[in-house]
Amino acid sequence: MSFDTISQVDYQSLPLNEDEDSERTAETMNSDGDERVFDNDNVLRLGDENLKDGVIVMSDGIELNDSQIEPGILKIRRIRSNLTFIDYCLIYSSLSLLAWSLSLDQYTASTYLTHATSTSFKAHSLLAVVNTIKAVGQAISQPAIARLSDLWGRVETYGICVCLYSIGYLIASLSPSIYVYALGIAINILGITGLYLLQEILIGDISSLRNRLFWSIFPSIPGGINIWISGNLATKVLETLGWRFGTGIFVLITPILSVPLIFILLRAQNRSNSEFSSKLGKERANIKDQQLGTDKKKSKRRRKIVYYCNQKLLFLKKLRGLRKFLIQIDFIGLLLLSFGAGCILVNLTIANAYGSSWTDVHTILLFIFGGLSLIGFFAWDIYYAKKPLLPFRLLKNKTLIIGMLLAITHPAAGHVASEYFYTFLVVGSGQSVLSATRISGLATFISIYTCLLSGAIVNRTKRLKWIIVFGGVMDALGFGLMMRYRHAENSKFELVLPQIFRGISEGLVGFPVQAAIQAVSPHQNLATITAIYLMVFYLSGGIGAAIGGSIWVNKLPEKIHEYLASNSSLADAACKDPFSFAEQYPMSTFERQAVARAQTETQRTILIAATSIGVLSVFISLLLDDPEMTDSPNEVLEEGIKPISPK
Repeated sequence: MSFDTISQVDYQSLPLNEDEDSERTAETMNSDGDERVFDNDNVLRLGDENLKDGVIVMSDGIELNDSQIEPGILKIRRIRSNLTFIDYCLIYSSLSLLAWSLSLDQYTASTYLTHATSTSFKAHSLLAVVNTIKAVGQAISQPAIARLSDLWGRVETYGICVCLYSIGYLIASLSPSIYVYALGIAINILGITGLYLLQEILIGDISSLRNRLFWSIFPSIPGGINIWISGNLATKVLETLGWRFGTGIFVLITPILSVPLIFILLRAQNRSNSEFSSKLGKERANIKDQQLGTDKKKSKRRRKIVYYCNQKLLFLKKLRGLRKFLIQIDFIGLLLLSFGAGCILVNLTIANAYGSSWTDVHTILLFIFGGLSLIGFFAWDIYYAKKPLLPFRLLKNKTLIIGMLLAITHPAAGHVASEYFYTFLVVGSGQSVLSATRISGLATFISIYTCLLSGAIVNRTKRLKWIIVFGGVMDALGFGLMMRYRHAENSKFELVLPQIFRGISEGLVGFPVQAAIQAVSPHQNLATITAIYLMVFYLSGGIGAAIGGSIWVNKLPEKIHEYLASNSSLADAACKDPFSFAEQYPMSTFERQAVARAQTETQRTILIAATSIGVLSVFISLLLDDPEMTDSPNEVLEEGIKPISPK
């Protein structure tokens, strides 16, 4: 890189004599306490007053100190401009290695979670509550993590997420109760959500639109084998070591496998920083010589004055820095959205169950408080927030709006149908743990390779819309087949067939819609838009989990008590710990048949709700625009920002 131009910088305003120096030093502190003259190393720092409408521009188009662009974005742009072919290979290989670990975790975690709530805590009906908390955590954390990556950098945020992931699983694996377990899972979900989000953001940073869909799914390819080994692994662990070991082992595995990626990014970042600092230092030295001369005595006095001001305002700067950080992540909006979504979704899951009813005072109050919190969140973000969690000004594009609607309907329908599918397979259908794990994870396995195929098609056609429409149609067909074949008496093939259709639809909707909205987003807003999409995606998954869980915990106990009316204590045991019940009563017994019938009828009600939501995706996808997926990193740029040409 070479340093090209420095435009519209008012160097004449800098103080040139001692008297003027002491007066101007205080004047050149901005509201956040940033110096506008020299720091303690006698290096010129350019601030908002100096830059005004101008920017420092490198030859590849990178704005070095544009106040409109966050430091983390500038870091990744400098990294991208210095990446070699070997760097790209190492980054994608490291992403694949980390994604394999996360995939294995996700395939086995659902099995461990189901058995933990059932056998260890005797609270199987709370499975939906834990999953709803996970979904809310996944959703709410997306914008905050994206904002952190823009403020601090992708590499630094990766390290934070790995720590959260490990701490959460450590707490969960040692938990003495369902409440401590839920706390550990809530912390872990922040970490794993951040790792997945940063994977998508990083790929968006370094890939072109034309190849983005392919590279978005590329790290998931090694994880495809996990669908076949996770069932055996989970079965062996549950039989010998227990779910606590199965959960806790990832406290070591994932951090170790994240080291290569973090190391490669750090090396690239340090290399780009060295080059950047060298070029910038030379230019600043030249500017200093031209404007201020080489009077060492005067320079020494200037450094002393600035050092004194820095020490005097150090505490104030820290407080202002904390305040600025809270504003940047929209802390108030984050609290309002978390509280509102949590109250409504968790309450929806457990209302009218566990001795409660819809008319209870606490149920009504939770809905009221949750609704008021959500109203307050939208009012805050629209009218008062300086850095809104949901920047509505960015959501005016038709492709973004339709993409967000698809992010509501598609995952919501899937989570309604899958919430208690594993339990039904083991208890209602009589499948083994191995078979149930493979069947329930088959859709994800198929979606990986379907998405790869769609990526190859997009690379040729440069279009996405009709791929997404076809995915919506396959989704509707999959739900129709579920209603026909998800019964206790159906064969394994009949249970698998709908999952194949569902997997095809996942591969043709989720990642393609994400690629479409990234295509119409400026690069400086890429992380934010991606985070908003994933937030809506996971939050709608939480809504689906709440709907499916509400149907299950309300209808299933009634039906089990109806079909086991002669033995109410056994009916209660079948609700609280269905897996122990299944081990005690084979499929041929009357008691097991009664529970299987109750689960089949409850599943049908769940699937009616899922199908109703899923059909909407077809009609919504028809309204989607069809942006061209070009070879550029981003199709559009925010007004006033110059395009960035890849090296």
